[in-house]
Amino acid sequence: MPNPAPLKLDEALSPAWLSWALSQANGPVDVTGVEVLEELGPSATKVRFKVTYGANRPEGLPDQYCLKGVFKPELLGEYLKQGTQVNEIGFFRDCAPVMSLNTPRCLYAGLDEETLAGIIIMEDLIPAGGHFLTAMSAYTADQAAGSVDQIARLHGASWGDAKLAPFPWAKPRMAQLASLPWLEAGKLTDLLKGSRGDALPDAYRDGARVLASMKALAERDEKYERCLVHGDAHAGNVFEQDGKIGLIDWQVLQRANWSLDFAYHVGAALDVEDRRKNEQDLLRFYLDRVKQYGGNPPAWDEAWALYRQSVSYGFFMWTITLRVEPQIIERFCTRLGTAVVDGGGWDLLGV
Repeated sequence: MPNPAPLKLDEALSPAWLSWALSQANGPVDVTGVEVLEELGPSATKVRFKVTYGANRPEGLPDQYCLKGVFKPELLGEYLKQGTQVNEIGFFRDCAPVMSLNTPRCLYAGLDEETLAGIIIMEDLIPAGGHFLTAMSAYTADQAAGSVDQIARLHGASWGDAKLAPFPWAKPRMAQLASLPWLEAGKLTDLLKGSRGDALPDAYRDGARVLASMKALAERDEKYERCLVHGDAHAGNVFEQDGKIGLIDWQVLQRANWSLDFAYHVGAALDVEDRRKNEQDLLRFYLDRVKQYGGNPPAWDEAWALYRQSVSYGFFMWTITLRVEPQIIERFCTRLGTAVVDGGGWDLLGV
């Protein structure tokens, strides 16, 4: 039997391996040729490619795909140890088929249980008119409502211990993230003293407080019901197709309080003034939708406080980011850091 998730990109893109992988859920498939169209990073590798078929092509299989995996030798130890691919494979295998989410169609999701490497093969959205947003894209309040609806669907379908039971591979991750061995308060302060922190008051360019806020959030979450949260719901992990919003990149999927996703997404996706104008309306919209989808949201005062605290999570995620273009890091740190300042999130967390 072929490796379900080879560590070499050339092997994963070979006609022989792709034929085997696509045959797992679709019947016999004969891939005879592969043309790479685009390769994207910076961490997990995404490859858009086109195939030619031989005698066996089951009805409904597309011509173009996107394959995702971790293949860079310098990243393999870090990513596999953290279990990031376990999360994304678990999402496409166990969650996407039973949740009413707008996600790319997945044709294969394979995990090597020994290495914890995973590979996902999805239908390429671009030929059908899909496009992916970035930190530099204009993002409106109406678009944010579309993505908040998706987040509410995920949360409502997994709210509480009983609904989380089918997903035992999804773990709480905040304490782990706050304790990554390379994180040092001094290094984070140095990063924030650079351009990513230029728009923030000096009191918020403090690595020790960034780390303390994450540890406080992890402790806080022990007191509340959890659900599945996307964990990295910034504007660059959003796509739009046929006027509908969807989410991609499920590597940081985890069990946590609902407010982590909502606060991170609204704080990162919207420009500062748009977020200030719309955050309360979007929160009311979220609370209404997540209840419709089976969640048990808190009353307004508690929800508003949890939201203001949880923006700290998104600010932490972008404070520590290294492998992304500087202008994207700067924009997200400005948006999320300003949201922490505006909401008094660190004061509420006591850090």
